[in-house]
Amino acid sequence: MCYLKPKIVNENIKELDLTSCYWLKSVDIQKCALKLPNLEAFHVADTSLTTGDLMKVLCSCCKIKQLSWSWNPVFPVRRSSLPSISSISSPSSLEFLFLYIKTGLISDRDRSEIGAWLSMCIDLRELWIILPEQESDSISHSWYSYSLELQFRYLHTLVVSSFNYPSTRGYLTGLYSVIMEGCRSCPKNWQCFWTSGEFPSRWPCITDGFNDKTATLMLSWKDARSILDNCYELQHLSLITSDLDVTEYFYQKDYESLKKLCWKSRRIPVDWNLLWNSSRNLEELNIATCVKKVEKMHRKDNLRKLALPSCIILDGCSQSNQQTSRSNSAMEVIIETCPDIEEFELLPCLHCSSHVCQQPRVWQESSFVLFAKWQNLRRFKLEKLDFIRSGSFFTQIFKSCEKLESISLKNLGLSGHCNYLYELCRALKFCKNLRDFRIEQAAISSADRLFRALQTCPLIQRVCVISINRSNLSSESLLAEFVSGAPKLVFLYVFLDTLTEAECRRIKNEIFGRITKNVNPALHVTVLGETSPHGIHHDITKVPGIHYFQMVKDVSRIGTQVGNGNWYLSSD
Repeated sequence: MCYLKPKIVNENIKELDLTSCYWLKSVDIQKCALKLPNLEAFHVADTSLTTGDLMKVLCSCCKIKQLSWSWNPVFPVRRSSLPSISSISSPSSLEFLFLYIKTGLISDRDRSEIGAWLSMCIDLRELWIILPEQESDSISHSWYSYSLELQFRYLHTLVVSSFNYPSTRGYLTGLYSVIMEGCRSCPKNWQCFWTSGEFPSRWPCITDGFNDKTATLMLSWKDARSILDNCYELQHLSLITSDLDVTEYFYQKDYESLKKLCWKSRRIPVDWNLLWNSSRNLEELNIATCVKKVEKMHRKDNLRKLALPSCIILDGCSQSNQQTSRSNSAMEVIIETCPDIEEFELLPCLHCSSHVCQQPRVWQESSFVLFAKWQNLRRFKLEKLDFIRSGSFFTQIFKSCEKLESISLKNLGLSGHCNYLYELCRALKFCKNLRDFRIEQAAISSADRLFRALQTCPLIQRVCVISINRSNLSSESLLAEFVSGAPKLVFLYVFLDTLTEAECRRIKNEIFGRITKNVNPALHVTVLGETSPHGIHHDITKVPGIHYFQMVKDVSRIGTQVGNGNWYLSSD
């Protein structure tokens, strides 16, 4: 990521994509767009563009049909100084609208303004709404109190994604219901339908609109067999079901076109062999529940991204097999049959996390060296594995996986104690291509050692360190020294519970005293302590969206990316 101030050299440009260029000033974005009278696509989500400057662009550039931007109340709008939205022709001609609602608190005014936008967009083909975590106050009112009436005559793509789904009376469900009312009277041919949460399935315009043109689908209804029947050209599916009939019906189908699959169930384990046979061309697979019957099958050379539940490497854990060696060999079978994995996540099992497993756990952490066979590995994520102690496997994995670019470690070991820190720091010196590093532990014994080890990674760009129990820095200047020694760094997020609010301010001041914005304008630094406002739940409007979702929130990136770009969606 580098700093490029936009400069127009050709006024005939029809598409301007500045997504996540958060370091650009709003006025610079506005001036750039106003020089493009033929502009048809204007993508400025996750930037500092204010509502006022956006309105000026829309008044001038009347040909815009595609728009993505951030709804951010940090930049207030004076109604008297702006034209009425009804006087702007662009919204009524929009075919693509992407809204990143970058606020943790949805106000009445926000609802009214967003509703006014949506009511004007009658020709939309695609509607995307992305929300981060919402505070409890934001779900106190209903969308229906505004008597909002929408009409989407041509909508074929609907994406509504939130990573903290509230009650059924909440903001997201109300918005969703109003949107679906706008679709009710019009026949639909859904190409993409991805909505977070278990929304009501009473909308006939949903089930009637799934057919051979449907390529992307999040499916969470109980009676989903008829929908699976109609969508025989699916390329991307998120299946959330606890219905045995739906599960068995899925195994019976042959999904040759399916490339991405997310599977979530709290009750029904996944039959690996049946899944392997029904979806032969998968490129991304994310399984969040127990896996059974892992036997040696034909190779899947096209599978590149894989997320599995941690119980697959532990004996017992709701699997029918009782042999202690079986679960040990399950991971070996998967590594052998999927030799070209580039991204791997080992995450908590939805079933086992809600049921205390009393079975003995026989897999030793030394067996993690098996992952070193994936020499094309670029992303590596481990979460909530309490049997990890020394971390002796890190060195072999990092040495063998020379392409490794991203590492994420969360709550490993008993009670989250970072006993593996010494071995981790020793191994980091082999990560010459590492760009992203994230660690979240209850107690990091020596944050100093960690940051010094990260300085041996010459390409490091983003670092997130979170610790909530007795972790400290020996010197306030340590972080400034780290940033000074990492010339490619664009994002640093540190939460250490022992830091005071005054210490956090001094650390940031020292960092930017050494690194000026002219040298690295994209650099974003957040330093927090237990006494900081909101604590670890820092105001998300101050964290660029691309870093918030990928580093701070650390959402799963396997099977959750719809279309192109850097946006990863909730699969719940």
